[in-house]
Amino acid sequence: MVCKGKQKTGHCEYNRNYRVDVLEEIVKKEIKQYLNTYKKIDLKKSIIKKTEKILKKDEKIRLLKQRISYSENRLIELKKEVISALMSTNENNNKIINEKFDKENQNMKKLKEDLQKLEEKIDNDNIKIKQLKEYIPNWSTEFEESSLETKRIILEKLVDKIYLYNDKVEIIIKYPISKIIETEKERI
Repeated sequence: MVCKGKQKTGHCEYNRNYRVDVLEEIVKKEIKQYLNTYKKIDLKKSIIKKTEKILKKDEKIRLLKQRISYSENRLIELKKEVISALMSTNENNNKIINEKFDKENQNMKKLKEDLQKLEEKIDNDNIKIKQLKEYIPNWSTEFEESSLETKRIILEKLVDKIYLYNDKVEIIIKYPISKIIETEKERI
């Protein structure tokens, strides 16, 4: 560990020394508190809410697929009409049928784009649910009951940086974990 003040000015602003075992205890205590605050959040509610949203999106997907199927059938019919119209001499009728075909083609394209976006949203929601299930509940229990080596592995995954000051220790949690949890905390 190097004092940032010493790197910049040549002398250290902080004169506190931390022994490794004392520092480890401080970090373990802080992490326990961190994990315990999230035990109070009922992640099951959040997971249920996300699952309900996925079910609603699944219903929208089902309806979109029905509309796509209808649109595909409509395009088949319009293709037959286009072929018939090409054989006729009525240019006005040809123009109307081509416009209908183009409009239905555009509609089909939009429906397929909507379907793809909705499926991507469901995939993202499923990833978030999986992350919620993996992170806090398992780590909290595992952290409290594990060996020192396992605790160090958990800390490596949770902690981004540790800042030491004369009067305090600041622990920065890695982004993905804290962001997921904070987002879910705000929604509850």
